[in-house]
Amino acid sequence: MSNRTRSLFVLTAMVAVILTTMPVKATFGCQGELDEKSRLGLMPPACGPALNEPVTTTTAEATMFASPLEVSVSSWPQVVAAVNLDTDSAAELPLLTDQYFAPETDRSLFVYDLQDSTLRAVQQVAAGSTPSAMAVTAGQSGPLVAAALAGSNALAVYTGTVPLRGPHMLRQTGSPDAVAFADVNGDLWPDLAAVSPEIDTITIRNPHQAGMPILLQVPFATDGFSALRVGDLDNNGFDDLVVLRGAGYTRDSVVILLQGSSGFPHQLTLSPETGGFLPHSLAVGDLNGDGRDDIAVVAGGNSPNAFLSVFLQTTSGFTALPPLPTFHIPGAVSIADVTHDGRNDIVVFHHAWRTLSVYAQQSDGRFAEPMTKTVPYSGSRRPDSLSVADVNGDGGLDVALVGRQPGLTVLLNTAGAPVATITSPDATTRLPAGPLLVRGTMSSGTVQVEVRIKGVTDWQPATLSASEWQATLTLPDAVRPYTIEARAIDSSGRVQAPPAQLRIQVAPLLIGYAVADNGESPVPGDRLMRFDPETGAATLIGSTGTDHIHAITFLPGTNTLLAANLDRLGTIDLTTGRFTPFPRPFGVGRNGSRTRVFTNAHGLTPDPRDGTLFAAMRLGNGQPDLLFKLNPVTGTYIPDAFGPGKDFVEVTGVGVGDDIDDLAFDPATNTLYAIANVDGRRDQLVTLDPVTGVATVIGSLGVENMEGLALAPNGVLYGSTGSSRPATRDRLWTINRTNGTASLVGPFGIETDYEAIAFVPPRVTVPTLATVPRLSSLMVHNAQLTTSDLSVTIQGGIAHGDSSNLVLITEYAFDPVQSDWQPHTGSVQLATTYIPADTLANGVSWQLVRTVGAHYILAGVVNDNGQSLSLPERALINYLPPQFDLAAGEVAVFRYILNTGDQLDVQLETLNGDADIVIWSGDDPETAWVSNLAVGNDHIYLTAPLDGLYQIEIRAQMRSTVRLHISSIAREQASPRADGSAGRDPGKELPSEPVVSLAAIPTSLITDPGTSHTIYLPIIGR
Repeated sequence: MSNRTRSLFVLTAMVAVILTTMPVKATFGCQGELDEKSRLGLMPPACGPALNEPVTTTTAEATMFASPLEVSVSSWPQVVAAVNLDTDSAAELPLLTDQYFAPETDRSLFVYDLQDSTLRAVQQVAAGSTPSAMAVTAGQSGPLVAAALAGSNALAVYTGTVPLRGPHMLRQTGSPDAVAFADVNGDLWPDLAAVSPEIDTITIRNPHQAGMPILLQVPFATDGFSALRVGDLDNNGFDDLVVLRGAGYTRDSVVILLQGSSGFPHQLTLSPETGGFLPHSLAVGDLNGDGRDDIAVVAGGNSPNAFLSVFLQTTSGFTALPPLPTFHIPGAVSIADVTHDGRNDIVVFHHAWRTLSVYAQQSDGRFAEPMTKTVPYSGSRRPDSLSVADVNGDGGLDVALVGRQPGLTVLLNTAGAPVATITSPDATTRLPAGPLLVRGTMSSGTVQVEVRIKGVTDWQPATLSASEWQATLTLPDAVRPYTIEARAIDSSGRVQAPPAQLRIQVAPLLIGYAVADNGESPVPGDRLMRFDPETGAATLIGSTGTDHIHAITFLPGTNTLLAANLDRLGTIDLTTGRFTPFPRPFGVGRNGSRTRVFTNAHGLTPDPRDGTLFAAMRLGNGQPDLLFKLNPVTGTYIPDAFGPGKDFVEVTGVGVGDDIDDLAFDPATNTLYAIANVDGRRDQLVTLDPVTGVATVIGSLGVENMEGLALAPNGVLYGSTGSSRPATRDRLWTINRTNGTASLVGPFGIETDYEAIAFVPPRVTVPTLATVPRLSSLMVHNAQLTTSDLSVTIQGGIAHGDSSNLVLITEYAFDPVQSDWQPHTGSVQLATTYIPADTLANGVSWQLVRTVGAHYILAGVVNDNGQSLSLPERALINYLPPQFDLAAGEVAVFRYILNTGDQLDVQLETLNGDADIVIWSGDDPETAWVSNLAVGNDHIYLTAPLDGLYQIEIRAQMRSTVRLHISSIAREQASPRADGSAGRDPGKELPSEPVVSLAAIPTSLITDPGTSHTIYLPIIGR
């Protein structure tokens, strides 16, 4: 942002209220109020009508809308959106007000609902200063409402249904003035993007994770007055960003940020007609019926210097239609089929001119002369002052407008429209290419339902039966997201708008293999595992017969799994797990006068550019590791791989750890990734120069002891952890290639120390896993979360097994000395016991270890030697006696799994001593709720802001006797109630982290060979 525009932009928030609460003296020949950008000197004069001047147009009336419904909001509403926030079929209207000399309604979020033909405010909650934009999404886990608060340098996020929860305030420097939801990482979940013009940055956050962390920051030059929209602007299935630079750019004012495999590497610019003024708003949608997203931009001042520009997406870019003249000061625009003829129209709101224009799309794709609708005077100035949605639940698209007076205006469509929904497959499903059966429902009066894959196929009819429909679509082979659309049509020809949508992902069948080193296992030796990339759950294939495999990879296009064991390359049999070394070792390489015997390879990845392999050699003792290359056929090193006389290069770089644990090469970008650390600590994702070996840090993983690294065919980077860090050991992770952050997928479940991982290449077949007995379910204490009795019942079902199978049960409780979950031996019986499978199916009595707090029960099918045959099932139960004692410094840990909107009520009565309550929803101290009064009882009441695990810690400051009451209420039964606690003692230091990480969850069955177990054996077969 230029210094001049930055100053004007900041001043806008300070003076706008004063300037707009009084008539503006006529100037520059204007008879009425100046447009805001003109008043600030950013563009030539653009004027509203003189006071009380009648506004007339020469166009036909937009008869699809009834007379306006109006409601005063008292303060000045700046922006409005529409999203269904309750259980009916109609959209509610959240809006944001700015300061306007009405303290009781200023700086608030209001939610309006149309009830009995009257607009009623059903919620008011605090917001912030200078609301500049608003975005909404139905979301996969519930609605989200986001506000850009330029004057507060913040984003406000509200979650759930009415009453909304929040605001969750996120500091956003740079006066954010545009906001939108978009899936920026291909996980089919909406992320939150915001434009901050003062720092020329678009910031993208994950709104579904505790703290809503930043995923990505995209440099973006702008002078403010931005608008941000989302669409698929290159028809590749991924969400792209379209940003309007509303000030400072008379050319290249529309910027399209195309999403790549990591971030937004490609940009396009468009120059809409402005008539020498500035653009004001834009919209994204299909404007010619081909399923591709197009762009509409409004710009200019008073007619004839006011324009509507349309850019149609083609296979190679965009084609600009001749600019359409429009009425005075077109300030906000939307693309929607308000005529319900199956073709999207363009709706334009003319700021200060009491007029709404509708450009109806005709059958030939052209736009008819605009129809207009007179609306109450509205001093509006934001791109988000217009929203189009079904407000009254009849299926017809209605229009909502906000402005200084009267506040909120709604134009109801004069007729409804039929509605179809998509019920199958599930949202965000990852599916293989090929035939896909799609099902849904339809409203009464529907005579036809059409379905398509947006931007890929034409509309095709579905088969109707009663109130349901179904159709078969063919998903293409390309690995990418797709949007399935369905629309209903009634007997009068009215077409549903917008169509029902479902985003799915066509993904290759991901199959992962891993080598578990089993360094801490009672049975040592490397073992080949096969794992599910969706959950991490692993299955044992067999022993490799070796002890030193640290790297594996598939030969591209084949099912040949290569592995490096000490100084040899070899293959691993995918059926038995057996390693077969090549006859010759890697060899002895040179770099100038230095020589190295190549061995101890800790990284292996193909280089598809020349068909060779990159390998990383571990030296240790603070020495930089080496990068060398291998012939995948002979297993020997490649001479002069890095230049004449250079058979290897050292891996060095500023701030880079000296140990390289694994490699992964991305052929799409020719990027060589690596895991770097110092003795398994301070793990980083880095890139290596494939010629020089120079490493560049991308970012910290946030997880230590990451040992395996592999790029899956779906473009996702995965990692695996070893066994040296109890809180994160033996788990599968995804790794963000932009900032390096690792996100947990899940525990492997069996075996330990996962040194290396690899994925089967696309369109390659591998042996089918043999079916092994496993538990299909596990339930403790009738699925209750809390018990006051140590005696509980455990039940479990078994799949692919019979009564001759044994089930091994292991109980874990928190050990404060080890700060981890440990298997315990109780005074009554052992925490590890074998049970016949048929006995477990009927239910067995179990005596919990006498440890207050959370207990994990793990159970899995084993053979006669106690070896696990499959991934164990896990159940959680909290032991809470009527009262209990804690020693000074002791912590009791309880755990509850909550869904968004569930309520948790924790009351602590201290009979003697001093104990406090701390509740965590993550390991970050910002996620903690605290009640730590020195005198009196502690109490915390909260509504879960996100799905996930919540850890309750009772921390004793001195020896204490307490009574604890914990209750959780499901969202459906919960009553609205504000979060709160009994209070905080300013003299006590707040905890910086939980006593045990929330990511630490027991995963392994334990056999204690030094203890005598009671083993129940069936008579038959013995």
